[in-house]
Order: sequence, then C-alpha cells, then structure tokens
Amino acid sequence: MQITIRGHAFALSAPYTTGHQLTSSESAALNSLRAENIRNNVAKFVHRACEGLARGEHLDPEEHARVQEEIDEYSKTYVFTPRQVVPPKWSAFQATLRELARNYVREKHGLVRTDAELAEQDFPEYEALLLIAERRPELVAKAKERVMQLSAIAERALADL
Repeated sequence: MQITIRGHAFALSAPYTTGHQLTSSESAALNSLRAENIRNNVAKFVHRACEGLARGEHLDPEEHARVQEEIDEYSKTYVFTPRQVVPPKWSAFQATLRELARNYVREKHGLVRTDAELAEQDFPEYEALLLIAERRPELVAKAKERVMQLSAIAERALADL
C-alpha cells in the first residue's frame, strides 16, 4: 500500500487483513467510515424527498419513514469497495474530458449507477468505454471549448480585482 504526498510515493504497511480481529477503536472507526460513506451515497434520496420544501422545513413523518426505508435497504446491501485509482493532478482539460466521457457513456448505455458500482465486476468494461469515449473528436473539442470559456471567465474575474 502506498500514499502520495506532493508527487512523492511513500510505502505504508497494511495491517488489516481478512479475518483480523478488530479492537473496539478499529470497529468504531470502520462503523464511522461506513456511516459517512452511506450518508454520502443516500443524500440524493433525502434531497429528492425535500424538493419543494422551504429551507429548514422538515419532511412529514410518513415521507421521513419512506426515506428511512430506502436508506435501510441501501444500508443492508452496502459493502466497502476499493477506491478507484484516479490519475493524480488531472489538468482542467483532462477532468472536463473525463466528465464529458462519463456523461456520454452513461447516456449511450442507459447507465444510472455510480462509478464505483460500474467499476465492480458486473461491468468491468466501464473504464474501457470511458477511455474510448475520451478519444471522440467531438468530446475533445467540447472539453477544449469549456476550458477556454472557464479560462476567459477567470481572466475577467482577475482583471476586476
């Protein structure tokens, strides 16, 4: 296992293996990480249910219970998945092109799952589809155009300082 800081890779030990007996601190840390991951993944359920509510207004008890059921179902099937390796320090162009490729592949194949779900064994060709889409001339041109627009906006904002 390794970490990267300012472009320098450093080795780390990986003390946790399958079957490792967790201490109470380790289990608390894992449960906390699990809760945070689930919270991030199910926030969309709550946002969808809260559409039309004023800021500070709460869901009625029935709607809250319905959303709780959705969260319970998600929680039952949640498993930790390995982090995806993202190329370090992508340029604005690379990040924009990846976003356009992601949208293109999702639309073309009717995909609605998250990148982590798509990267799992049930759709291993997802990354290959993204790499192919990133070579599409229309996506490259669109990414260049977006980056140029953002650059122009930034220049104008800096000129106003």
